[in-house]
Amino acid sequence: MNIKVRQFLQNSINNLSSGYLLYSRFQEDAEKTADEFAQMIFCDTHDNCGKCNSCRKFQDNNMISYFSVSPDEKDLIKIDAVRQIQDYLNTQAKDHEYRCIHIKGANKLTVQSQNYLLKTLEEPPRNVVFILSVDNKDMILETVRSRLIEVNIPPSSRKEIIERMTEQGYGYEDALLGASWGRGSYENALKTVDDSRLKEIRDLAEKILMRLATKRNPSMFLLMQDFSEAGEDLSELLYAMDSLLLDSVIYPEEAEKLDNPDKTDCLASLKAGFTLKKLEGIIEVVNERIEQRMNFPQFRQDLMIENMIFDILEVIA
Repeated sequence: MNIKVRQFLQNSINNLSSGYLLYSRFQEDAEKTADEFAQMIFCDTHDNCGKCNSCRKFQDNNMISYFSVSPDEKDLIKIDAVRQIQDYLNTQAKDHEYRCIHIKGANKLTVQSQNYLLKTLEEPPRNVVFILSVDNKDMILETVRSRLIEVNIPPSSRKEIIERMTEQGYGYEDALLGASWGRGSYENALKTVDDSRLKEIRDLAEKILMRLATKRNPSMFLLMQDFSEAGEDLSELLYAMDSLLLDSVIYPEEAEKLDNPDKTDCLASLKAGFTLKKLEGIIEVVNERIEQRMNFPQFRQDLMIENMIFDILEVIA
């Protein structure tokens, strides 16, 4: 949790509000912070000691006083889910002085659901804390937001992420990679390092770009084979290629800003194999396909790849 956010939430425990809106660029960071805040409320020392009975019960998902709601399979939180909150509150079930209601992805609440929730927020039950976590607070009705204390969770710096990951036992190189790809999110940084498929995709992106940079006449057939290895992860492959290409433009002059500090051999080859104009041309082609994938997901993948390779080969000719 961000240090300033932690201090603010910890200080608020002495005078708890009935509702909080925690928002971040990344939903997972907002949810993680919300859960840590709930545990903080329950903890005997209010610092998430991890040792007291309340902390252990919370970490084992056995805290009766904690209730959460998440978006359904259609990525919505409908009124029936909000009614479950009221049903829970009516049971009076609790194992702590306070009860916490965490609405995860609260920006997925339908307007009807928000208006139903508003009735409870206007007359909140005693010793009940509502925590709404979102990645887009503008989707929450103003009438609802007016009943909540808004807490912004800012992106973590690369330095902060590296420090936290090394404290958790990750090696420096893994921490640096996580910080680079996490885009300011500690949770994303952990996923990056622990995701073996992402490693495969990044290695595949390196393989393709090295083929383009070091072969006099890159084989269309082999390039098609390389791209086919991505399967359903083509978008991730394109993002990885774009990231490597962008890094090659600033390497080695701005090495501290690299997103791929573990791929310097590839970056050096790209730098040596292409002029800046050609690198920018390849980046433009790749970004056009990234946008095409987002706007026209139904477009045949094999045709898109074939056209992209032709365009790249034309740029580097």
